[in-house]
Amino acid sequence: MIVRILGSRVKQYRIAHRLTQKEMSELTGINVVTLRNFENGNAYNISMNSFIAIMKVLDKVERFDELLPPMAMSVYEEEKILKKRAKRVRHARQDAES
Repeated sequence: MIVRILGSRVKQYRIAHRLTQKEMSELTGINVVTLRNFENGNAYNISMNSFIAIMKVLDKVERFDELLPPMAMSVYEEEKILKKRAKRVRHARQDAES
């Protein structure tokens, strides 16, 4: 279902960019048949590399951060950092003869 929706949207954006399937194929390095199948919801095994190539051509790569935004630090990660932190300060000894 999600792949079908993505394919349909890619087709809409491709047309809005005034690109034919052949032109998109040449710009992305994806076979025309694969692109056509993806746009029509018949290709469910499009690779991530191919999808990213399509997004680059459509100037949408920067939108990937919205899909999986960086997470806040987990409590577990915070505890690991706190455990590594020094518990006391030590100064180097100075010779009494100095």
